[in-house]
Amino acid sequence: LDAAVETAVAYEVRNHLTLVAETLGKDGPAAWLRFMEPGDAFLMASDGVVTFDGYEEAEEMLTDFAPTIARMELVWKKLRVTALTHDHAWFGAGYDERLVTAGGDELFFNGYCSGVAVRTPEGWRLRRLHWSSPGGGYE
Repeated sequence: LDAAVETAVAYEVRNHLTLVAETLGKDGPAAWLRFMEPGDAFLMASDGVVTFDGYEEAEEMLTDFAPTIARMELVWKKLRVTALTHDHAWFGAGYDERLVTAGGDELFFNGYCSGVAVRTPEGWRLRRLHWSSPGGGYE
């Protein structure tokens, strides 16, 4: 890729990930589904274990989980994006996440997230995610 394309793709994906965090803050965890690539290509792992092998597994879990969360905040730290092609990019960032349950309890998580974003006809979507949390991720 030439430098202009690399810069443009990185800018678009960085903006997309900023939108992810903003939307989760407004709409809660079910909003993740708007940003994941539908179908079997989506895969998410956490601390080395596959948690969602496909969009349908994520959809099933988030449908049950979302009503238990009253508020959430996701903050990316030192977000890095590398364009791989015109339509694929790798990203990585530290994260801080705060969840407030429907019962009022607060949960804090932190660690590092990396993944691959792909350009689709609907815009950028997350194809791969891996969350890594030291000591289980709790602060």
